Amino acid sequence: MKGIRIGKGKPLHWIIWHPYQGLWNWTLHRALRRIIPGDRPRRWALSLLVTLDTLILWLRAIRERWALVGYSRDLWAPRLPPDPCVLYLDAGTHREARELRWVVERVLPRYTSRVRAVGFEAGTAFYRDAVAHTAHLPCVQIVHAALCYQPPPTGTVRLYVSPADGRASSLYREDFRAYEDVPALSLSRWLREQGISLDDRVIILRMNIEGAEEEVIQDLVERGVAEHVDGFFGMWDDVAKDDPERGKAFRRTLKRLGIRPFTFNDRDFRSRWRMQCVEYALVTALLRGTRRKRGAPCDEEPSC
Repeated sequence: MKGIRIGKGKPLHWIIWHPYQGLWNWTLHRALRRIIPGDRPRRWALSLLVTLDTLILWLRAIRERWALVGYSRDLWAPRLPPDPCVLYLDAGTHREARELRWVVERVLPRYTSRVRAVGFEAGTAFYRDAVAHTAHLPCVQIVHAALCYQPPPTGTVRLYVSPADGRASSLYREDFRAYEDVPALSLSRWLREQGISLDDRVIILRMNIEGAEEEVIQDLVERGVAEHVDGFFGMWDDVAKDDPERGKAFRRTLKRLGIRPFTFNDRDFRSRWRMQCVEYALVTALLRGTRRKRGAPCDEEPSC
């Protein structure tokens, strides 16, 4: 496929199936746009690509629910205890906190009113915008911080700011040159300092933090927090984008830990059917958490 950029250190077969992005990956997307003539055939091909990838995603979601509940009513009509406690963590809210708001406003209210949602955003401008976009939600807290494995003694880390719209800002992309020093947090330590009990609530974690996902997972595993998380969401492909070898090691670590994040990023909003699949996976996490935590009762007051 002459002229198609795969990326340094990335195998050719990633064009067809990317280990993070799946069939709907940006390399194949660009290839189809380049080789298919005409706007209408090109739009049809790209739409088919998203549809096929979403079908594969649905098969995975149903298989994971099946492994949890077997052939039972819960496969399609989940039965949850009344008002379970849920802690929803969203690392990398970006400007609109779109994913966090969708979960809190559209998904969780169908199952519980006892929700605490916390978003973490490193970029100062994005943090301020995320606060404004969630001000109407009493159960939401936005924290200005970059999550990392071990915050330095200064309590800050350097965030390299994307020259485009800022969405690709990262702790690792020094070639961006522009930067700001932002507060740094260990997620496990923050949970401990907040006095948040991990035993009596369903915990869902979504991350899109431009390569720092590896540090957060290392932190959560070493501090015994990862075992309390009932659902991991996000694509987590930026580790491999920045460093293919580091990306391979990260994939091996996730496989060993049995952690397989379910996609949930801005691009998923392009397809209603796809968002229904993400919701199905989120409810599977609720089922997993309430079963493991015996209904996840807690003293948290209804707030959302």
